[in-house]
Amino acid sequence: MNYTLYIQKDCSACREALEYVREFDGNCTVLDIAENQPPIDSSYGILLPALFHNGRLVAYGPQDIRMCLQRQQIKKASGS
Repeated sequence: MNYTLYIQKDCSACREALEYVREFDGNCTVLDIAENQPPIDSSYGILLPALFHNGRLVAYGPQDIRMCLQRQQIKKASGS
């Protein structure tokens, strides 16, 4: 699905989001921001966890990520 989840070590919100992503799509790329910078201007900082789809920020924070993935599942199931 071309999803990338940016996380930070020792982050409980990141671990929570990672669980959602793994349930939704086991092929999601997971990157630690200590080693990989997101494809946006992060000079102002970035809220983590952050979910990107095809290089575009689509959700951040565990609840937002879960809702985004649930919407995607509904769209996929309905054939949209």
